[in-house]
Amino acid sequence: MIALLAFFAALFPVSVFPQKVGKPANTGPKPSGPKIGKAGPKPQPVEPSAATPKTIVVKPTEGYLALSTTPAARIVLSTAGQKRSFLADAEGQLHVPKLKPGSYQIEIKHDDCQPHAELLKIVKGEPTVLIKPLIEKYGIVMLGLGALTGPDVAIKLDGQPMPPAQLKVEKEMIGIRRVPVGAHRIEISKPGYINWSRDLFEVKPGDVPDNLIPIDLERATIAVTIRSLPGARVYVDNEERGVVAADQMLRVPGLPPGAHKLRLELFGYENAERPLTLTLDRREMTEEVKLESLIEIAEDKEDFDASLVKWFPARPAPWQLENGRGMLVRGDAASLFKRASYPANRFNLYDDFTLVFRVRFATGKGVAWIARARDAQNYYRFELTTSRSAKSAKLFIASLCRDGRCSELSRDPVVVNIEEPDDTITIKLEAKGAQLEHYISAVKDPRTGMQPLGRVVSDDLFKKGGVGLCAVNELEAYVSSFLVIPATKQGR
Repeated sequence: MIALLAFFAALFPVSVFPQKVGKPANTGPKPSGPKIGKAGPKPQPVEPSAATPKTIVVKPTEGYLALSTTPAARIVLSTAGQKRSFLADAEGQLHVPKLKPGSYQIEIKHDDCQPHAELLKIVKGEPTVLIKPLIEKYGIVMLGLGALTGPDVAIKLDGQPMPPAQLKVEKEMIGIRRVPVGAHRIEISKPGYINWSRDLFEVKPGDVPDNLIPIDLERATIAVTIRSLPGARVYVDNEERGVVAADQMLRVPGLPPGAHKLRLELFGYENAERPLTLTLDRREMTEEVKLESLIEIAEDKEDFDASLVKWFPARPAPWQLENGRGMLVRGDAASLFKRASYPANRFNLYDDFTLVFRVRFATGKGVAWIARARDAQNYYRFELTTSRSAKSAKLFIASLCRDGRCSELSRDPVVVNIEEPDDTITIKLEAKGAQLEHYISAVKDPRTGMQPLGRVVSDDLFKKGGVGLCAVNELEAYVSSFLVIPATKQGR
């Protein structure tokens, strides 16, 4: 309220009628006006004041008019066909001495106010006091915008833009000067915010509190609905905004207008990036993003060529190629199968597939391999161990590895004889949906054909991914063939 009063005062300072005068001739309800004088205390002879340093003496046969009205108002006194014109001073005061007592017609006019006229009786020997501020034709509308107040706020009154000269911006308010009294439509716009309007706002005369309008502009935003594959993770300007639902939709609200960067990520697909330009012309929009699959549809194999880099993130240094025996896999590092032509950050991804590889145990302890890998830390790991291993038994062990930590899912005894020295063992893995099923055969085992290896692993955490090898728990082996056949290839 203090700030509001200061705002009023800055627009129209209020003056005080300086004279102490006699009985007012007319004292009705005090209407609003731009600047008005005020009558002093109860009637008494005119005394000197700060504005009137000398005593005014009214002769017994004369009259005296003391008028307080709107500053700079034009006054006409008429009697017996005679007219005299006056102009109120900057404080709205007019003193007319030596008037002939009698009846006068007084007219008070101002360009910004409604005129006033009345009959006035000037009495003998004492001042006639008239307090008559004019009722203004205009009011000052105050728009309380708070911290959003600024030169970028555009204002329209009844559809017409307000020129800067008619506006006063001060602190957290904007004043509109000289608004005609009555009902008006007020519109406000500011970049980045929803347009605001008020119909039939009743403007009161002057600079009164009724003309204050508190306004809370709402920031203008756009909602974008992303249409893409379920499970795709959506980023706007590198900020994650959600995951596409089963209905292939994700609504992202609250985006400001302007330029943005949209990115979608889904394992097994190329990241999709595109610029996104939003305007307030479309507050709701849909963006369809098609994702390109990275899933392999052609078979691939390890050629055991030292010049071909076919492992991700790289073929571990302990792995060695030996003529006639294949590749010796040893050391703790896991590595994933990739095409030689793929970039360094890419390994082969498979949906349903069959993996077939042949091994010979280098130390007689066993071999380990990887399936459905999302990266070098997250995958299913399988171990085939002998009685010479740390497990001291022929076992098939399945584990789930997440962020480099592995937890055992199952372990089963191995029926096939895998402990003959320098025997060649063939392992086949069939991956169908959440089912991972293994088979095994050994050249020196009397059984013919592929035999089931352990139980079927059923887990749908990793539904697609890469394949690879590792030498966990010192399970070193020579790999002489490594072939992956995607299900799409098999079905042709």
